Amino acid sequence: MTCTIEQPATSAERVPAVRARADLSVVRQQYRGRTSWILKNPLSLEYFRLLDEEYFLLTQFDGTRSLAEVKRAFDERFAPQ
Repeated sequence: MTCTIEQPATSAERVPAVRARADLSVVRQQYRGRTSWILKNPLSLEYFRLLDEEYFLLTQFDGTRSLAEVKRAFDERFAPQ
């Protein structure tokens, strides 16, 4: 009996071993017509401001999506107008 493990065809199809930390505090903020997201690291008490596009990418890395799926979702949501 042999066991084969199916590998993704390309690196874009593999699911990265990266996830956003579950303990981050997040607040949505509107400023001058732009949405930004304030993240607080509860361990270091550091704050980070992310643009809407950056926060969207952060939420996509949940351990279930491939890079190709993340790119496709990003392109659909933030397509040039």
